[in-house]
Amino acid sequence: LVNNCGDYSDEYGCVNNFQCKETKYFINIDKKCDGVFDCNDYSDECNEECSSAILSSWTLKISAWIMGVLAVSFNTSVLLRLVKNPTANSFARVNKILRILVSTGDLLTGIYLVIISAFDTVVIGNHYCKRQMEWLSGSY
Repeated sequence: LVNNCGDYSDEYGCVNNFQCKETKYFINIDKKCDGVFDCNDYSDECNEECSSAILSSWTLKISAWIMGVLAVSFNTSVLLRLVKNPTANSFARVNKILRILVSTGDLLTGIYLVIISAFDTVVIGNHYCKRQMEWLSGSY
C-alpha cells in the first residue's frame, strides 16, 4: 500500500486494504486471514472472519469429550481387571500382556483427548488465536 498523503487518509474506505485495530496501520487485504500475523495486535488473523480454535466445530468438541472420557473410564476398568486376575499358562500370559498394551495405548489416547478438550474449552477458550504460537511451540 502506498501512503500518498503521509497520514494514510488516502487509504480509508478502500476495499483493497485492512486496517489493524490498535496501530491503525493498513495492510493489503490479501494478508488478512493468511495465517501470518501482520498486525502487532493480531487483528488481521484473530477476528470473527478467520479466527481459529483447537477444535473448530461443536460436533468435534463434544465428540472429543465423549470419546476421551469413555476411553479413560473403560480402559482403566479393563486394565484393573487384567492386572487383578492371575494367569495360568504362558499363552494366557502373552495374551494378557498384549491386551494390557492395547488398553494402555487406548487409555493414553483418551487422556490426550481429554487434555485437548480441556485446553480448548476451559484454559484457552476463545483466545486460542492470540495464544496460538505459545500453544504450537509448547511453551504454554
